[in-house]
Amino acid sequence: MGITEVAVEVSNPRDQTQWRKLDLIVDTGAIFTVIPKSTLEQLGITSYAEETFHLADGSEIRRGLGDVFIRIDGKARTVPTIFGDEI
Repeated sequence: MGITEVAVEVSNPRDQTQWRKLDLIVDTGAIFTVIPKSTLEQLGITSYAEETFHLADGSEIRRGLGDVFIRIDGKARTVPTIFGDEI
């Protein structure tokens, strides 16, 4: 079993004048997308909530949650996204 990456473009749903190209890891069981906090802030995306997430090792983390406009293969949708740690 390997890691699969997908090339995407992300933007602020409220201002689609700026786009960032990213390579994201695919997890077919994931509910949320995770993008580094600094990338989201550069696009002017703000967190509308803070949620607690349970990690595979049993620990918990709290992270901001915001909406991102994401484009994959020419199709675009707004998706809930976790403000992730820096890579």
